[in-house]
Amino acid sequence: MKRYLLLVWLFMIPATVPAQEPAGAVQQALMLGEWLEYDRALDVLNAIPVDSLSQYNKIRLLILAGDHHSAIKEVDDFIQRWPGSSLEINCKWQRAYSLKKIGLYRDALYDFLELARQDQLLADIAWMNAGFCYQQQGQSKTAGRIFDSLASAGNNQGNDSLLISLLMAQPALASGSAPAPVRKGTIHKANRLISQKKYESARNLLTRFIRYNKGSSLLGQAQYLIGKCLERQGKLTLAAQAYLKVPQVQSGTSWADEALFRAGWCQYKMKAYGLALKHWREAQRRYPQSDFAEVSVFWQGKALEGRGDSLAAREKYRELAAKYEYTYYGWRAREKLSGFSPSGDSLSPDRVAHLAFLDSAVAEPQLEPESWIKNHRRFTQASRLVDMGLLDEAAKLAEAIRKISWNDPVALHYLAQLYSQAGMDPQAIYCAKRSFDLWMGPRPKALIETLYPQRYIRSIEASLAESPLETALVLSVMRQESKFVAAARSRVGARGLMQIMPKTGQQLSGLKKFKPDALYHPETSIAYGTRFLSSLLKQFDGSVVHSLAAYNAGPHRVKQWLKSERCRNDDDYLIEEIPYLETRNYIKKVMVGYYVYRWLLEEKI
Repeated sequence: MKRYLLLVWLFMIPATVPAQEPAGAVQQALMLGEWLEYDRALDVLNAIPVDSLSQYNKIRLLILAGDHHSAIKEVDDFIQRWPGSSLEINCKWQRAYSLKKIGLYRDALYDFLELARQDQLLADIAWMNAGFCYQQQGQSKTAGRIFDSLASAGNNQGNDSLLISLLMAQPALASGSAPAPVRKGTIHKANRLISQKKYESARNLLTRFIRYNKGSSLLGQAQYLIGKCLERQGKLTLAAQAYLKVPQVQSGTSWADEALFRAGWCQYKMKAYGLALKHWREAQRRYPQSDFAEVSVFWQGKALEGRGDSLAAREKYRELAAKYEYTYYGWRAREKLSGFSPSGDSLSPDRVAHLAFLDSAVAEPQLEPESWIKNHRRFTQASRLVDMGLLDEAAKLAEAIRKISWNDPVALHYLAQLYSQAGMDPQAIYCAKRSFDLWMGPRPKALIETLYPQRYIRSIEASLAESPLETALVLSVMRQESKFVAAARSRVGARGLMQIMPKTGQQLSGLKKFKPDALYHPETSIAYGTRFLSSLLKQFDGSVVHSLAAYNAGPHRVKQWLKSERCRNDDDYLIEEIPYLETRNYIKKVMVGYYVYRWLLEEKI
């Protein structure tokens, strides 16, 4: 399993490789493939003389690009050109897989039966596919016998129930019956009224709900929303009082932590820093595991600054940076300690001293990935399938592995790398985040690299040729918008890697007959997304935070929010005042990604 090691040094390869160096060209093609730039990778391989390695990698790239007919032709040519090659069995897998993908089950069956006899490591996977091909041809009894035999073999091994669930391809049924759904009509209606700025109507509705539904599990949320209405109306003293009543209205409600933070926030807005500190200290004490604990610590620092106690404020920021080192507020605390804010121009190399903490926060893994994977058969199988480009097959195994490894940070770390190699970044990020949260002590650098993938680097750099934007910021936006899925589409219709709305795409294209599906093309999406983000940076005087808010919520809304002097002068204040939770979280997540990508890319300069 040398592909893991390959990932580390691929980035050292120059951007262009002379055509007369086939080995270097293959390495460059592999690098472009890791970045999901399959067309460019194929162009590189097509420009060099054919040998067995380059042709094998071409077949893999064709499969990844979805061109299965061309892949089949290349496999047939490979077997004729290079008889007896050590890569021949992998090519047969690629042909069988491609035949199955285009529905030629009879031809695929022949290859899978041959592979079941020839490939000891993947024999059970070949038999499983043979059973599927029999099933698709109407031979269900034969397929059933194969599946029964495989399941029996798994039971006899005593530790391979994984394969059984894989074969059945059905999620396990949860024991017990699901609880009856809670009626939320009143809460939904109140939220709708709040979004329409009909605060009095919402308050009256919620007050009646609390009065006449004493046993409801939604009482805490209803009282919280009353506080929200009052806060939006500018009645800050009454809002703070309403927020403080939340745990009184419903003991143990999940809204109590946020309500206590908002009570402090109302006092902060009135510059009553002493009362704000009181509420935030209480929030930190009562709810130490809550997401609002770290927010409360950060704003204690800000409140202390407001009172002119800079020494006490710095102590709070040190506490925050030490305890919540990887969170948004941990990063902001380091920024405060470094003496600058995220406002203004984008970060420059002399302003990233606070990034150095990552150098000491990473560690080399105790086990080399190659040796660890060799000791875990299913990982070895999945890795081999990924290496051949058979991502659907690898994904089935990986999903089963994930279900039985959800509390094992090491297994999740290597599983995330497998997903990453397969170009399945949403799954890779998901597993890497879980591993990251479970890991005790310094994390492996490879885990951070998997959590923050670096895809489409060449396309991004090409789009930024005449732009002040940084690659790190574009990568972070792309990660948050689509998790690097080119076919991504949001509920509201935003499309592609950079999640551009069709109307915005048409404006950016300058074309009267613009085709919205063009936004699914990676280079088009990146070009339009970077152009739009550049225009926002220019419009908002280089403020990264303001530009990200506008990218997510629209420039017109940001202009409205910036009418407040405190919002204009304090980005931390602006973020907390944004009425949309999605936009608040979006800014925080993209800023964290921006910091991490800066660190990762600095490593390669």
